[in-house]
Amino acid sequence: MDERLYGSLEKLLKLPTEIMQEIVDFTVDQGMGGEMINSSRYFHSLAVPRFYRCIELRTAKSVAMLNNTLERRPELGSYIRELSFGAHRLPWDEVRRLAELLGENNRKNIKVLKIKIPASDLPLALPILKLFSPKCFEWSTSPCWQMRPANLFVEMFAGWNRLEELTLENFRFDETLNVCVDQLPNLQHLALKGRGSEHLPVEVLSTLMNVNSRESTIVSFDLEIVDAKRRLPIEIADCSMEKRSTLEQELSRLYVDPEALRCISWI
Repeated sequence: MDERLYGSLEKLLKLPTEIMQEIVDFTVDQGMGGEMINSSRYFHSLAVPRFYRCIELRTAKSVAMLNNTLERRPELGSYIRELSFGAHRLPWDEVRRLAELLGENNRKNIKVLKIKIPASDLPLALPILKLFSPKCFEWSTSPCWQMRPANLFVEMFAGWNRLEELTLENFRFDETLNVCVDQLPNLQHLALKGRGSEHLPVEVLSTLMNVNSRESTIVSFDLEIVDAKRRLPIEIADCSMEKRSTLEQELSRLYVDPEALRCISWI
């Protein structure tokens, strides 16, 4: 190391741990986590938890490499909070091995689960996905796929009682979506994206607006007690202006109260 840098490094190491952690987090986010981990024991202790917090697996090889790492150092699995699978064809035997290596406690710690796989893989993926219990789930499939076999989709969501945010992309949305969402008691946000939005039936959207809705007692400014229905916030993306206009017109005929339509946001 250049001797002129010793003074700067000494000053850096005197910074509060909270600031050092922010520096390390930024460095890891810029793709230099490996260099930071290998630079010193001190930086290793700060960088490892951030490095493994969000894991993105884009190839079959990356899944196998993570498995090998967890076999040698199983404690690293406790840092994972977000797990993403982006490979077009995943080796499901390796993914199952990953789930088993993580163990039940570490799987529960994973709050965000993202997959970008063909919906046709669901029969293979279902036994593995059911091992997780995320709070946020995103699934992007090859455009455009119906939610079939319907019973497998329903089964997948049946045990996810903790799920709060759900994003589905490039599906043909139908009544199967209504059944799936109706099983999620803690769902707080639903996002529908991709080409499937262009074919969204008004009946499906209307039913979604009332899924898990419940009466809430609200005290108004004049101290009048009012019973108001909380509706599921729904975000709809990639929908043409013509389709949006058609849906809004049909919904306005179904709901006299314009407040009911405010649960839908168009992006």
